[in-house]
Amino acid sequence: MAACGQYYRGGSSTRQGFLKAGGLAAAGVIAAMGAVPGTIVEGRGRALETAEAAIGVDEPAVFQKEASPNLELTSGSRINSVTNSQQTRVLSYVREALPGWRTLPDGDIQLKQITGGITNVIFKARNAATGEGALVRVYGKDTDLLLDRRKEAAVFSELSTLGFGPRKLGEFKGGRIEELLDARAATPEELLQTSPFDVPQAIAVQLASLHGQRVRSSAGSPDRPVMWISIDKWLKTATRLDSTKSFPLAKVAQEVVWLKRNLPGPAAVAEGTPGSPDQATAEIANGVVFAHNDLLSGNVLVGPRGAKEISTLRLIDFEYSDYNPCGYDIANHFCECAGFDADFRRRYPSDKQRQAFLRAYVEAARPGALQKALSADNVISELARLVNRYTLASHLTWALWAVIQANTSEIEDFDFAGYATKRLDGYAFHKGEFYA
Repeated sequence: MAACGQYYRGGSSTRQGFLKAGGLAAAGVIAAMGAVPGTIVEGRGRALETAEAAIGVDEPAVFQKEASPNLELTSGSRINSVTNSQQTRVLSYVREALPGWRTLPDGDIQLKQITGGITNVIFKARNAATGEGALVRVYGKDTDLLLDRRKEAAVFSELSTLGFGPRKLGEFKGGRIEELLDARAATPEELLQTSPFDVPQAIAVQLASLHGQRVRSSAGSPDRPVMWISIDKWLKTATRLDSTKSFPLAKVAQEVVWLKRNLPGPAAVAEGTPGSPDQATAEIANGVVFAHNDLLSGNVLVGPRGAKEISTLRLIDFEYSDYNPCGYDIANHFCECAGFDADFRRRYPSDKQRQAFLRAYVEAARPGALQKALSADNVISELARLVNRYTLASHLTWALWAVIQANTSEIEDFDFAGYATKRLDGYAFHKGEFYA
């Protein structure tokens, strides 16, 4: 998600010393929200430096070993400072999970920690003799406050069988082992690149395919989207954790109430003649689908690794995936085009870019629909208007995520508080743009 290169869900700064400043800035942002007519305000994966060739495993290995306690870092330490004994424990997991690796001498297995992760601790293991590799994901400290790990693991496995994301090679208590893919992560700038490879079109087509899946292991369902469930839960968690009142969460809570009144419910459709552009687009934007919910640049693999030109594209990392309105998932992706710099005034996709993405999405999700419409341009224009309104829910989601991380994460070189402030600034800006 940004100019911070290897980060996937930032900037740089130490965690100590910026909470107060970030909170004060956030207070100013919330105050600015009051300038919008109608407001009732009164007072984010995985880090992949590289990806390698996949290794073949028929069935994933399952073994019950504690991972997190052995990889637990002391308070104030950096998450990318892992001791030799901790790496040895990770190596033991790899040996148990991968066929033929148990008898390899230690010198034949290369283990490298992938730096920059801000949710999990990630390692890359390679068989020096064959070049085969695997990725080891150890869940980060207190991330169960944000994610249901049991559900997430089940969704990962189900999506893997459906052809989405890497295969699971093994799992242990507190983490899992995955195949490595011969690809690199896209940059935020590449998310809007149309030549020589049309990245937005490829993302739109794959997102439409994901939205068409019926995933049974998720927490939500087509009748139970999780957008408001997550926002409400994270607001309560953030309020409980933010004991120093560094963020104006009471005012954020008022904005949540306001937005619930102004965003349509899951079953809502626009008023109008059946078959008209406004009804058809509302059914798309407000329809509940299995959504990615975290489609930032780090979760879009392009490749092959080392190649400058993009020739393939694949969506990965479904940690936050669940059922949500289609418009929310697309609007969230548009926000991610700004990267972790989160300069939404300059880097949020233009009207033309958003409409091109939506046209590709509709053509993939509902083949022939635009050809049957009286005015395809009107359909796409109205769809863009409805999707834009979900942008505010994306800002609230990741602002609250960042507040929780600022109070729990031991990663010191990621400015969670600053990022929360940037998302609240984006909320205020887009509220004026899309709800005026």
